[in-house]
Amino acid sequence: QKANRELKKAQDNLDKVNNSLESSKANYLSDVSKAKSVSDDIETYKKLSSQVGLTTDEQKSLNETVTKLAEQFPQIITGYTEAGQVIIDQKTNWQEILELQKQSMALSQGQYASDVVASVDAKEKTRLAEFNSVKAKRLKLESDFGIQAVNELTKEGVYDSNPYNKDEAAR
Repeated sequence: QKANRELKKAQDNLDKVNNSLESSKANYLSDVSKAKSVSDDIETYKKLSSQVGLTTDEQKSLNETVTKLAEQFPQIITGYTEAGQVIIDQKTNWQEILELQKQSMALSQGQYASDVVASVDAKEKTRLAEFNSVKAKRLKLESDFGIQAVNELTKEGVYDSNPYNKDEAAR
């Protein structure tokens, strides 16, 4: 019974760790995507804001890019036009913005790596708990029926790691 409780505890812990792993993986992938998007937006902004006489489509693209950057980095907003369009600081240090994105991505990558290690540890503990549970059941059978009967029931006490028929394994 103790071995079964330990197994249940290990399985529950593994489930929690795996949920955390999935969450941190999603956060990391999201941060990677955001960093790529921000980098692309900065390049678009630099290209379009330095041009004179933008086409209607280029001006629309510049406005959308400015809005997206301002939403992600409100500290770069210096004001608004009469039409409500965001005005951003022309002296913005874009390299610093990109560096902040890299730092954020590195943090989520570190969390993801930590969760991968925790998942491996939890899996190892679960396998050990499974082994101990099987071992406890075997000891119980030995005490109830004798070692000879248990050995006969378990193919002479040897664990068969191939759950398939030996004939199928040979194919």
